[in-house]
Amino acid sequence: MNDLLFRVVEFSPSPTIRACRPLIEINPDFGKVLLPIAFYSCWIVSSINDQKYFSNIVDYIMTKLTNIPDTIFELMELVDRWGYPLDIDIKTAAKLCKSQQYSILLIERYLKDHPQDPEAIDFLIDKYLKMGKISTAKGLFRYNEKLMDKMTIAKWSGKLGDWEKALDIYKEIGAPSSTILQCLVCLRKVKETVDFYDFKA
Repeated sequence: MNDLLFRVVEFSPSPTIRACRPLIEINPDFGKVLLPIAFYSCWIVSSINDQKYFSNIVDYIMTKLTNIPDTIFELMELVDRWGYPLDIDIKTAAKLCKSQQYSILLIERYLKDHPQDPEAIDFLIDKYLKMGKISTAKGLFRYNEKLMDKMTIAKWSGKLGDWEKALDIYKEIGAPSSTILQCLVCLRKVKETVDFYDFKA
C-alpha cells in the first residue's frame, strides 16, 4: 500500500497534501492517516478511464488474493459514501468486506439489479441474522420465499425459529436423518426423537 500512498500524495490536486510527501517517509503512522484523504482528492478528479483502470485492479485483487488489505475496503467505502463508487463486482466485494454495514449496503445495491439471485438473497438473510436483526431477516425470507427451493426454505425456516415448518419440509423431501433429528431436538420432541433414532438404528 506504500506505493499507492506515495502516488496519491504526489499527484493530489491539493498543494497541502503534496507538501506532506517528505513527512510520510519519516512517519508511517501519519501516512496511514493521510492515505484516505489523498486518495479521495485524486479519485474525484480522475478521468473515467483512470477510475476504470483502478477499479479493474481492485477486482483482480479481490478474485486472486486471499489476504486482501483492509485498506482496500476502507478506501472503497470512503469514496462510495461520498458518491464516487468504484466500478467493481459489488457482489464479490460484499462477500469479502469485513464491515457488516457496508457489506449489506453493497449486496442490497446488487439485488436492485439482480432481485432473483438466490445466492445474494441467501447472503443478505444470513447477514441480518448474524447482526441480530431477526425481524428484518424474517421479512426478507418471507418476501423471497417464492424464489427458493424446498431445501433452502427448510433451512431458513429452521434458522429463523420455525422448526415445525422445517421438519415438515425435510420429511417431505427425504432429507438426511441427521437433519431431521436436529429439527426434532430443537422442537424438544423427546419421544419422537427417541422413536426416530430407534427406527433408524
